[in-house]
Amino acid sequence: MVVENALHQDCIDYLHDLNQICLECIDFSLSSLDLRLRGQLIRLLNECSNYTIFLAQAFINNSPYLKDFTSLCTKVIEDTKTECAKFSDEKTALTGQVCEETLDIIYEFLENN
Repeated sequence: MVVENALHQDCIDYLHDLNQICLECIDFSLSSLDLRLRGQLIRLLNECSNYTIFLAQAFINNSPYLKDFTSLCTKVIEDTKTECAKFSDEKTALTGQVCEETLDIIYEFLENN
């Protein structure tokens, strides 16, 4: 399937990147000394990973529900970013940064469509 435009493709790329960093951060968190403090973070990272793949598919398929799915996914990404900010390690900080960058590109898409 041909992607509609460059911004569409950027959203897909950012969503895939965020999915990957969420999975890496889950792995990192599971081996962290402060594991019991990371329960909510791990749950949100898992949700974020799932929703980003789902939303990327919605972009690829040009779903008629794309804006509805985007609204829910941005909420999950925002919550994940907020939870990441509670931790000071590099991996979790990077995950929060990728959340922010992904939100920026999604909001740009929403403004232009």
